[in-house]
Amino acid sequence: MCPVTISKEALYEIKEIFNTKKVPNNYGLRLTVQGGGCAGVVHKLGFDLKNEQDLCYLDFGFELMIAKKDLMHLIGKHISFIENVEKRGFVFE
Repeated sequence: MCPVTISKEALYEIKEIFNTKKVPNNYGLRLTVQGGGCAGVVHKLGFDLKNEQDLCYLDFGFELMIAKKDLMHLIGKHISFIENVEKRGFVFE
């Protein structure tokens, strides 16, 4: 079972990026955590190849990868996509 949920809007945007940016078929979506920010961590997503330290999930129609070291910071997170006059982007809640 995948430790994160993704909204319909975020899934649509991720798949659009896969298609319009011509991301290679062997790449998946990587969720990462880096130190910093007000909450102590910054959540990021990007496209990458799988490596040995990854936990992989196929729940969304593409491979979602999380490094084992980042898992505890991502369990229970919901990823949504916001687009309005003030901002546009993915949000980890």
